[in-house]
Amino acid sequence: ALAYFWFTESRGNAVAQHTRLFIWTLGLIFAKMVMLLIVAHMCNEEYQPWRRSIMPLFFVGFHAVRSLVCEGAFPSFDEKRTIEDIFIVSLLAYVHMIWTLIRDCCKVLDVHCLTIKKKTGGKKKSG
Repeated sequence: ALAYFWFTESRGNAVAQHTRLFIWTLGLIFAKMVMLLIVAHMCNEEYQPWRRSIMPLFFVGFHAVRSLVCEGAFPSFDEKRTIEDIFIVSLLAYVHMIWTLIRDCCKVLDVHCLTIKKKTGGKKKSG
């Protein structure tokens, strides 16, 4: 709802001009929240959406309200730069989550990521 509000009420029209970046940002935020929901379900834990993964949505809401209420109060406010910053934060958070999930899964399963463990000892079958 906050993203839609920013999209429709953008004074500088930067959101409409950079629609792909805006949609990619929302997609990354949504993908991260869904992936954390899936992991919580697989681990039989309670899903906690109010964590760092939802933080970029608060930035979107803050900038939506700021662009609507404070028109002209911040002449140096650059919506394009704001969209880029939120995208970078979302991308880094998503990559960090993927890296952490892969590392934790490999540790729990005692496997190496993208490598094969060498056998230590064991009997060879004879013919």
